[in-house]
Amino acid sequence: MRKSNQNRQARVHAMIQKVGGYWRPAAGVARLLEELGELSEQLRSATTDEERKYLAEELADVWIISTCIANQFNVDLQITNTTNTTEASNDKSFEEAVSHAGRIARIVNYYDGPKKPRSIDSWMPLRPAIAALHQSLYDLADKCFVDLDAAIDDKIDRTPARDAGRFAATYDPSTAETLAEFSVIRRRTRCPYAKEARLWGAPAWDDKYSLSRNIDSMFPFFLSFTKAARLESLDGFVVAVKKPKGGESMVALAAWFRQFLDALGHVDPELSPMRSAAIGEPGWQFAFNGLRLFISVFSPLYARNHPRWSPKTTYVMFQPEQSFDLHEIGSSFPQSATQKQSIRDAFTQSAFWYPANVIDERVEAAIYLLPRFPDDYDVVWWQETNPQLHLFDSMTG
Repeated sequence: MRKSNQNRQARVHAMIQKVGGYWRPAAGVARLLEELGELSEQLRSATTDEERKYLAEELADVWIISTCIANQFNVDLQITNTTNTTEASNDKSFEEAVSHAGRIARIVNYYDGPKKPRSIDSWMPLRPAIAALHQSLYDLADKCFVDLDAAIDDKIDRTPARDAGRFAATYDPSTAETLAEFSVIRRRTRCPYAKEARLWGAPAWDDKYSLSRNIDSMFPFFLSFTKAARLESLDGFVVAVKKPKGGESMVALAAWFRQFLDALGHVDPELSPMRSAAIGEPGWQFAFNGLRLFISVFSPLYARNHPRWSPKTTYVMFQPEQSFDLHEIGSSFPQSATQKQSIRDAFTQSAFWYPANVIDERVEAAIYLLPRFPDDYDVVWWQETNPQLHLFDSMTG
């Protein structure tokens, strides 16, 4: 039995940060294809110790690149690779590796590319696809008398010094600076699931540019999030806005939030219905690309004992409905009421003010931007306050 790859996965992550960060997943798949080609060349001539050394390096490259893709989608590779005792040839084992890599490419081409599957009902998530590829790599290594574990460790150790400064620093939603900033919120919350949540972060919001330009900047990553969240168990997408325009008061923040959701709605490929007349009713929920999303707004305008207080920055976090399902929270789960009550108790026992009455009314829109105190009408963001603005009229569904 081989040891768990969890520690190596973390070491790959640290290594990538030292050499500039992750590439876009689609670019990672292109690199995966490149390395499979080089592996194929080495397999044809791996007979001497020197040739087997190069073969081990190519196997390690494929393992590391596929692990990078896992890291970007917060896929936890807590798996144990076992030796395959079958008598399959090298060609057959390599064929299996290519097949698994092709499956990874198909998945990533949907998440980060133009591919739109006919149905995702039987769609394979990345975890089993990458695990199967890794198993095939270990099978190949065993058949060729190569120590793949040692090759991976050696590659991880040598790469930072070899490639330091070789690649420009890049943005990736799984390692966005937004998430480092949001860690303040995660540390103070009393929600037991928040600290371990699998989050993506939007690119840095630039106050010099318009709201629509900032939306354009985050759009491709937010779209990828809505594609991947269902199958890869992503819990949230965080947007950090230092100074929402006009956000010095709750009335202004509510107006900005309304415009923010409207701008998102106008680039929604599914054109999810967002008629203002229905927003304040039970049953309405924001959706993007067909994915129903719960929204939490954190702001410095709240008091320090409020669960949505933020020290400096306004955050908007989008949480997929399936994230609640993973923790058995929702009307379809028998233990949901108990789960929710335990969360409320954790907040109240820590002297947080918890607006339970607003939450119990189950008007989703009212929970997005919570009141600061009882009867705080300034947070009713969906009601038109300026007769010259008709932000949702074009979104007729």
